[in-house]
Amino acid sequence: MQHAVGRVSKLNAIGRVLHPLAGLEPELPTPAAERALIVPPMTPTPGPATGERPGALAIEIEGGPEAEYVKRLFSADRVWPTW
Repeated sequence: MQHAVGRVSKLNAIGRVLHPLAGLEPELPTPAAERALIVPPMTPTPGPATGERPGALAIEIEGGPEAEYVKRLFSADRVWPTW
């Protein structure tokens, strides 16, 4: 116990050394390969709710100097790198 440096080492020492000295069953850590298999099953994601509006924007552009600005502002090419 005195040689354990970090918290994980101390918990490991408690489970492996102090429990047997106290007459309890040793608590050995679960190997990582076994812990990786102890994962809850995934639940299916629900689909869109009834009456939900689609996520597409429809922008009405009237000609003029703002048309090119609006076209570039809402262009998918400009937004895609930040998503």
